[in-house]
Amino acid sequence: MVAGFSLESVIRAFQNLDLNNGNRVTGGVPTYTLVRTPTGRCPACGENAVVLTCGQDPHGPLLGSSSSAGAPVVGAGVRCAQALADVLGAGFRLESVIPAFTLGFPTYTLIEQPGAMRDAFGQKAAIFTCGGQGLEVLGGSDSSTGAPVVADGAPCAQALARLLAAGLRVVSTIPTSDLPTYTMVTEPGANPEASHAEAVIFVCLGGGGFDVLSSSSSMGAPVVAAGVPCGQALADGLDAGFRIESIIPGFASNASHELIYTLIKPRRRSDTSDQQAAIFACDASNVVASGSSTGAPPVAGKSCAQALADVLTECFDVAAILPGWASRPTPW
Repeated sequence: MVAGFSLESVIRAFQNLDLNNGNRVTGGVPTYTLVRTPTGRCPACGENAVVLTCGQDPHGPLLGSSSSAGAPVVGAGVRCAQALADVLGAGFRLESVIPAFTLGFPTYTLIEQPGAMRDAFGQKAAIFTCGGQGLEVLGGSDSSTGAPVVADGAPCAQALARLLAAGLRVVSTIPTSDLPTYTMVTEPGANPEASHAEAVIFVCLGGGGFDVLSSSSSMGAPVVAAGVPCGQALADGLDAGFRIESIIPGFASNASHELIYTLIKPRRRSDTSDQQAAIFACDASNVVASGSSTGAPPVAGKSCAQALADVLTECFDVAAILPGWASRPTPW
């Protein structure tokens, strides 16, 4: 690292702001831009960085890694989740996770936190990918030492809830090979999210309207029926005390838009009565698809800017603005 500079990942093919911890999710290959500010603090001991590139099967060894002088060196053959846990346990923080469009593997960038507590034995990590109409865990999930094992074929929402209950938290959800890949870690001494956590994952497909295509719910969580307007499914989940963990774009095989929602129930339920949601997609100027909950302002037939203004006027907040690809983007 260059002293006094702060790291920002700049490629924004995907700009998915994690709603809980602010980790950035971008797309493509890692390209870094650093800027120096007059008030930047140069740590006396310097800073170190590690970059880990995982294969499409996270249970296999890393495809590659890079460590600065003074940073931990990750040996060949180490599995992805274990490598991530080891570097986090050495006092590094996760700065960014990016997906590669062509091969479907995540690349992790970690930066040293001067003075951070080191605990290589207390840090755990798990990585798994969901897919299929029933949203099941695909083969190749991986867990570090001490973390719960994610079984192949398990319902995705149930696997997510089990890891939350074990004290892990979601640090990134990225689209890899058309499917959501979750990375979860826990810091030493962290309290579990809940003794019994719940999760809901549903996929929305938009042609003329945004409707639920498929879903997965953990034990005790509401079941989201196929064909329900996505805005209604989202509003119902919020009404039930869930929070939005992530919203990522999927790649539909036709000219439709695809979105994947992950909701989890936090430890403390807040006042969530009468939640509403509006979801719509635009072309160059107009709304082309929408699927909103009961009571949300109508947006069909309006210009994109007018629809956005009308919904904001009704005291809605922006949860996410994502690219809706009509076809798979071309990697460069």
